[in-house]
Amino acid sequence: MTATMGGYAFARLRFRGNKLLFTLCVGSMLLPSMVTLIPLLLVWAKLGLVNTYWPLILPHFCGGGAFNIFLIRQFVQTVPRELDEAATIDGCGYFRILIYIIVPAIKSAMIVVGLLKFIELWNNLLQQVIYIAHRENYTLALRLNIFKGSFNDDWSSIMCATCLSFIPGIVFYLIGQRYFVEGIVMTGMKDSGGSGMRIRGIPLSKVRITDAFWSPRRRLMTDVTIPNMERILRDEVPGRRSSTPSVTSAWPRREKSGEFYGMVFQDSDVARWLEAAAYSLPLKPALEERVDEVVALIGRCQPPDGYLNTYFTVQEPQNRWANLLEGHELYSVGHMLEASVALHEAAGKDALLRICIRLADHICEKFMQEEGIPGRQEIEIGLLRLRHAIGNARYRDMAPRLLDQRGQNPGWFLRYTPKRPGVHYGGDDIQAEDTIYNQSDVPLRERTVARRHAVRHG
Repeated sequence: MTATMGGYAFARLRFRGNKLLFTLCVGSMLLPSMVTLIPLLLVWAKLGLVNTYWPLILPHFCGGGAFNIFLIRQFVQTVPRELDEAATIDGCGYFRILIYIIVPAIKSAMIVVGLLKFIELWNNLLQQVIYIAHRENYTLALRLNIFKGSFNDDWSSIMCATCLSFIPGIVFYLIGQRYFVEGIVMTGMKDSGGSGMRIRGIPLSKVRITDAFWSPRRRLMTDVTIPNMERILRDEVPGRRSSTPSVTSAWPRREKSGEFYGMVFQDSDVARWLEAAAYSLPLKPALEERVDEVVALIGRCQPPDGYLNTYFTVQEPQNRWANLLEGHELYSVGHMLEASVALHEAAGKDALLRICIRLADHICEKFMQEEGIPGRQEIEIGLLRLRHAIGNARYRDMAPRLLDQRGQNPGWFLRYTPKRPGVHYGGDDIQAEDTIYNQSDVPLRERTVARRHAVRHG
């Protein structure tokens, strides 16, 4: 276990001097064991443990050993970090991640280390001779000398006892044989980057669905649903007003006039259309030009600080982030982040990703410094997806921060929601005092029942 904890710390924990300590640990394997025999004997003698089995047990099974720490570290690095991050979001600390994620994943490696260490100690006659002088404490290896006389040797007894001494090693090997072989096989399972096994999805461009059930539905989505959604967003469907200025054909006029109509959260509809179109691009490349047009419009809307929201940019620029309960700014951002990752992964298009990186950085800079609770959850998923796409760890840290603040102070929304009836929802505003509906009545990790607005449960 100590080798496991040491290997886990070197593989996963970020602390100053990690690489230096690991280098010194591995470098200690170059030190000949003979050099440490006398100093260790003096230490054990001062502790009063000479002529006991403790000098044989403690250094091997409680001290880890440089080679064992190195071996465990290499195995821990093959465990995808995404599992650690998922556990962190669920509230696990480093120790619980080790116990519930890492140990089950590297069980075979731990058994291999234990088996090798047992065989090493069982066959280490030199240390047994040095630390055990009293005959009554002899180990089996030392007792083989009893069969050697001054004038003749009882070779039959010596061979019989020697065969018996093999039994513990054979038994342990037979018990752990499956894990031993599995551990050796796992050492060769590396990706092309040499960083260990990773969770990797199949690129959508490599996926072909030809069955009779899903193929018609995919065609329905790409040929009917997505184009119809776009026409609604562009105000091209008679009797249906999109209320979404950011992708309508009239957007250039609205850029000049500052006109906005519709619901405060309409940006999320644009983002969801982009996400659906992104995943359909491999099947219908004709969507690409329209997607690029929308992304270009979004880029023109983004101010230098990275903020992005149609309503508050056009209608209430002075109230950005002032009404997290009703404004749906973080909710819309979450969908936009997911759309940017979809375009990046499905089509290799990074224009929206670059926009959303600036947007996510803006959010991290603001809400890492001050308290903020999203009125509706979604930003947390978007941040994690963006973190997986580009590897920025602070997006991962921001997501649980937003989740963990919810419910800590049930009166937070009541205190920080401005009193402006009817501004956003035509008189049907979200009630800040309804903590059950807002899911701010108890901390998220203490919640046992899903109640009220279903979409808020993510």
